[in-house]
Amino acid sequence: MKYQELEAKSALNKVKGRFPFKWDLNIYRGCEHGCIYCYAIYSHKYLNDCDYFETIYYKKNILSCLEKKLSSPTWKHEIINIGGVCDSYQPLEEKLQLMPEILKLMIKYKTPIIISTKSSLILRDLDLINELSKITYVNIACTIITVDDKLRSIIEPGSSSIINRFRVIDQIKKHTNASTGIHIMPIIPYLTDHPGNINGLYKMAKK
Repeated sequence: MKYQELEAKSALNKVKGRFPFKWDLNIYRGCEHGCIYCYAIYSHKYLNDCDYFETIYYKKNILSCLEKKLSSPTWKHEIINIGGVCDSYQPLEEKLQLMPEILKLMIKYKTPIIISTKSSLILRDLDLINELSKITYVNIACTIITVDDKLRSIIEPGSSSIINRFRVIDQIKKHTNASTGIHIMPIIPYLTDHPGNINGLYKMAKK
């Protein structure tokens, strides 16, 4: 695994289309989860790199770029989606701890957010998520596409276990004002599209 610094020109990307948010924030490029179905693998081509899962770039100046945007008089406090391309709570985050500082800026500037993750590391920042959820909209969602953890270890080898991801949702629901959910996507033919799996996900989510 290789880690490299990257200079960001800006923190936020404007999102076009029918999404419940207008901005996307990615503090990393590349992802250690290794999901075989990942739609973002192509993005490394813009860095002249072909190893999305093994070369992880981190934006060393992301905090200053973000504060510049959020402190602008023109900032309208619109919802920011965090981690739309690369999971913000992948293993490197445990060392760099960029997300706590990101969340502190969101609190400072009262900015609503959505976070999607496949990692239980997010529970490290539970207090900050709770603080932000008391002053503005916060949504935390985990992508969970199967109830079979053996299958999960094959198609998402670097991600947290299924039970730990449901625990994330449970703890955030209990200890913050954030809304929560799961992303059942993608649905993979012959692997996760059968009724037993779909109904199992609904059953675990309800519980």
